[in-house]
Amino acid sequence: MDNKNSEVNKYLLQIQKKRQEMMRLGEEFGLTHEKTIQCSQQLDLLMNEFENYRKQHQNYSEMTIIREMSFILYEKVHRPNLLDMKKSQKTQQIV
Repeated sequence: MDNKNSEVNKYLLQIQKKRQEMMRLGEEFGLTHEKTIQCSQQLDLLMNEFENYRKQHQNYSEMTIIREMSFILYEKVHRPNLLDMKKSQKTQQIV
C-alpha cells in the first residue's frame, strides 16, 4: 500500500512541477508560444500516464482522491489568474 501511495505522490509531484513550468512559460513567452504548447503537451502526457496508472490500480484509497482534490483546489486558489496578470501588465505599460 505504501508503494502505491509513493507512486501516486511521484505522479502528483511531476504533474505539479510541469504545471508550474507551463504557467511560467506562458507568462514569459505567451500562451500560444511553441515552448508553452510543448510543455502543455508534456503535462497532458503525464496526466494521461497517471490516469492509466490509476485505472490499473483501482484499489487506491479515498485519501488519495481527497489529496488530489486538495491539490487541485490549492492550485486554483494560489495560482494567479493569467488574464488578471495580463490586464495588470497592460495597465503598467500604459502608465
